[in-house]
Amino acid sequence: MKKTIAKKVLTLTSTILMTLLMVLGFNGTRVQADTNDTTTQNVVLTKYGFEKDVTAIDRATDQIWTGDGAKPLQGVDFTIYNVTANYWASPKDYKGSFDSTSVVATG
Repeated sequence: MKKTIAKKVLTLTSTILMTLLMVLGFNGTRVQADTNDTTTQNVVLTKYGFEKDVTAIDRATDQIWTGDGAKPLQGVDFTIYNVTANYWASPKDYKGSFDSTSVVATG
């Protein structure tokens, strides 16, 4: 009989301890948004020109491309569209909200 009483006491004590630790752990977690919310971000885009057609990649996909056989083009313009509000209005149904024919890139 001592074994069953000791087992019940140990089980109850363990359950109380685990519940207490879980409750204390959840109370210690605080989620907070970033206070340095900026509206702009710097993005560096580089367009490369190749001397011959590139049809295959001769490297493993886990390697970083070093720009072999290509030269950065000067004076290339990119048009960036902010579609964040349209995306977050309905993220599951988002298909894109601008006409791709109006995207202009020169260079």
